[in-house]
Amino acid sequence: MEFVEPIFSLAKEIYSLSEKVKANKEQSQRVARRVNAMVDSVRKIDQKKIKNVEKPLKELRSTLISAKELIEKFTSTTRLLRIMKVNRYRDDFNGVNERLDDAIQALSLNVVIERNDEVDGLKDAEELMKFFKADFLKKQAELTELQEVKDNLEKELSSFKDPATTALTGIKDIKPEELTIEIKPIQEGLSSQLYKAEYGGFTVAVKRFINQTDLSELQSDFRREAANLKRFASPNVLRLYGICIKEELGEFLIVMEYCERGTLREFLNGQPNLPWPLKGRMCLDAAQGLNRLHRQELQEKSKVVTNINSSSFLVDQDNRVKLGGLELAKTLTSLQRNNTTDQSKKNSSMCYICPEKMNDRSLKYSKEWEMYSFGIILWEIATGKKPFQGCQGREIYKKVQNKETFQEPLPDDCPPPLAELINACRAYDPFHRPISGVLVDKLRSVVGQMEAQ
Repeated sequence: MEFVEPIFSLAKEIYSLSEKVKANKEQSQRVARRVNAMVDSVRKIDQKKIKNVEKPLKELRSTLISAKELIEKFTSTTRLLRIMKVNRYRDDFNGVNERLDDAIQALSLNVVIERNDEVDGLKDAEELMKFFKADFLKKQAELTELQEVKDNLEKELSSFKDPATTALTGIKDIKPEELTIEIKPIQEGLSSQLYKAEYGGFTVAVKRFINQTDLSELQSDFRREAANLKRFASPNVLRLYGICIKEELGEFLIVMEYCERGTLREFLNGQPNLPWPLKGRMCLDAAQGLNRLHRQELQEKSKVVTNINSSSFLVDQDNRVKLGGLELAKTLTSLQRNNTTDQSKKNSSMCYICPEKMNDRSLKYSKEWEMYSFGIILWEIATGKKPFQGCQGREIYKKVQNKETFQEPLPDDCPPPLAELINACRAYDPFHRPISGVLVDKLRSVVGQMEAQ
């Protein structure tokens, strides 16, 4: 098999690099252990000439390339400074490990994997603090840059120890007196209002559902399904903290993570000249959120729905993009039972509808549809513009359907590797659109190259 030897070669390189890293040894070696655990199984697959594994082997090779490039960053002092300024290294390691887990599942490998992610992350953060103090505090010329690194590392360490964070690892009942809600809503719809609030000493968002009558049934549905949403916990998925029932007022509240910069669309409206490395990182963040939603075992066990557009992603104070808009499928039905005229839920924007769905609205859902919609979102990040601006529904239909090669243009200075991925997601033929996991692997490599320049 053509992909087997490159896989062995990459595994060997990853193991060698993990022994040479100057920092983040725990997480680098954890990746190496995962990789080495599957080498013998891949060799058996090759020896037994097992069929129908070409695609997962190809995807595994893509993931190993991404893993190798990630670990390589920690072998260079100069690149370490750049990485720590971005302050996303732990999420990148978690993303690589998730993709390796996906590869293991796809190849049906019976590998026992140690899951010590949070412990390793804490050890590495502490190790990095020691590393930078020992090697760079003496260099007067780099004090300004080092201070930024130090601040980010201290913030990283505090995220492991913050009692407010560790207390919210699950979805819980929140008492009304534990919330301090602002009087004026920051967003209003036909069936809900969104408020800024304080809970446990930090800022949260509170979604208040209005015009609901059967609270007992709604609460029952929510409690049966709330555990499922915990499966989607990720740095790039909006966190749901808990529910608050004000029985005397007949109110049902959802308490969730607050993103200071609003929706992705709102953020892009106010930021016309973002640097390309940041645009690339935001594309990767969004892709990791989508991949979390698309992971097969999560979809099979949890029935959630979302509406993929640039307003279903949010941006926090660190410019991290998170997938929001996840709704419990059964609870959503209960919430909408008395709000059948909510047009914002009924009418999806034509801008995000894929060509095949435009041709036949009766087609069943597929991940390829969402990948097309996601390609439009990536185009928005790259351009800062709204898709098909000034066009009505019929005009959009004609552009997308009557010109198979039509795609709204990307900026001339868009890095070619990034442009290639965005155009692949927007491909007319769904067969040519990448799956979310492969897209994450490739975007991680592209972003690494952009940040290294």
